[in-house]
Amino acid sequence: MTRLIKNRTLWIAISGLLAIPQSAWACAACAGRSDDVMAQGLNAAVLTMMLVLLSVLGSLLGFMAYLIRRAAKHPLAMVGPQGGSAK
Repeated sequence: MTRLIKNRTLWIAISGLLAIPQSAWACAACAGRSDDVMAQGLNAAVLTMMLVLLSVLGSLLGFMAYLIRRAAKHPLAMVGPQGGSAK
């Protein structure tokens, strides 16, 4: 019974995908209309995502640089075998 339901669901999904009009498959950037509003929105979205990515990666890089500078300025004391500080 479950195999019949899975097959029927698969056929319904394939039929639904094939019933979509062909004009719905391509966006404005793929269709070649670069002056369209949709293409401008797509370009703005890509630019925004790149800016967010670069700001997050820049923040991580800056934090790592801060930790490296701080570790160089304030090194941890080494502990000797008897528990005392070894310099």
